[in-house]
Amino acid sequence: MYIPINLKIVIRKDKAKEGLVPIYLQFIQNRKINRISLRKWIKPENWINQEGIYIEEKGKGAPKNAKLLNTFLRDQMIKGDQILLNAQQKNEGLSFNQFKTKFINLESQDFVAFCKDEIAQREKMNFAFETIRNYKTSLNKLTAFKKHISFSDLTVSFLQSYEAYMITELDNDVNTIFSAMKFVRTMLNEARKKGISDVYPFNIYKLVYKNDTRDRLDAFELLKLQEIYNQNSLIPNLQHVLRYFLFACYTGLTWRDLESLKFEEIFANEGEYFIRKKRKKTDNLFIVPLLQSAKDLIDLDQDEGLVFENIYTNQKSNEYIKKVVKIAEINKRVSFHVARHTFGTVAMNYGIPQEVVQKMMGHSKSDMTRNYAKVLENYVIKEMQKWNTKIVNKHFKDRLDENSLSQYEKVLFKIKSTRILKNLTIESIAEKVGISTKKYQEIEEGKTQLGLADMLLIFNALKLQSPLLSI
Repeated sequence: MYIPINLKIVIRKDKAKEGLVPIYLQFIQNRKINRISLRKWIKPENWINQEGIYIEEKGKGAPKNAKLLNTFLRDQMIKGDQILLNAQQKNEGLSFNQFKTKFINLESQDFVAFCKDEIAQREKMNFAFETIRNYKTSLNKLTAFKKHISFSDLTVSFLQSYEAYMITELDNDVNTIFSAMKFVRTMLNEARKKGISDVYPFNIYKLVYKNDTRDRLDAFELLKLQEIYNQNSLIPNLQHVLRYFLFACYTGLTWRDLESLKFEEIFANEGEYFIRKKRKKTDNLFIVPLLQSAKDLIDLDQDEGLVFENIYTNQKSNEYIKKVVKIAEINKRVSFHVARHTFGTVAMNYGIPQEVVQKMMGHSKSDMTRNYAKVLENYVIKEMQKWNTKIVNKHFKDRLDENSLSQYEKVLFKIKSTRILKNLTIESIAEKVGISTKKYQEIEEGKTQLGLADMLLIFNALKLQSPLLSI
């Protein structure tokens, strides 16, 4: 039996974002209120709802598309009223879910169109540039797999086929697939929240994310790239990309932050230089001092304009840096984001506290920084295994307990990483300390044991605080 239903178009001031309010079709039956989002947003002061004119069409503050919006809203009301009339004529019961299914027509509802509209809305609401770019990239990937997608297409089987496509055709890794699927899930959650669709295969299909799959360069690989840059033997475009890639490794800047970095964001303080800038992705302020290696890559005599002119697109920059990495015979999947992870890891290897690294990198969550601490822990464990390959002579090894070996290894690692980060050669340190280049190299490699006098001289040459001061 048909039960009377009241339909009207309303705005939700309690859902306001960035000064805009969403428009809904309201369904009331037996005093119970349900709503369907019409995916349109307006300023609340433009809402008048008088005799079929919902949005103000005249006046300075009226939206330019007010007439089109009013036409659209009238069409939605006509569509809803027709559904009610059909049910009333047949004296059929009509629940909200039944009405919503007929109103939206899930079989033909265009998921791609919904995504485009949702991305456009978020762009108007000033979502972060990187977020919008990732949304668009994910949607392009999805439509390359299947051009026309309705909500009803989004089954577990569809997601499994899409996953197989990304593995076999695109050679995507686990976390790249996770990112693509996360976009689909985000859009479906938004559709559910707005009452547009109940389709949700992610109750069964589970996203998989693998921690720490991102490659980063270790201190020695970074030095290798620095030496290639110093030789200036690459063709100009590769040399240019390597220049700002190295700068990213020494500062933790993303490609997007590099592209927009200005000399006005580089400040001097008692002879030292540092960057103070807001991250494009999160708008978080980060402050990072410039190592000598970073200062050598830019012209600090300038005080205005872009630091790096004519930076290639992120895609082209990644393409070129992969060529450089191949020339350097580094067997890792390297992109510009690897530079950021490299900085985080090397900085913590250098002994910079986690909370300081978090501030320098502009992380909003400490969990992101802890990732670098975990990498450091894994690296130290890997380095410790070298003691079992007789790099240190057996007589010396047998005389030290595990804790002493660990402390000695940390001293060696601090010496090596500091020299590399400061872009100092083995020859220059050996000369300052007054020992042969060969002996110094053997000390770094653990083949010759580091004596107390040499250790003090080396720490002084590297301007490091001696570990003996804490004894």
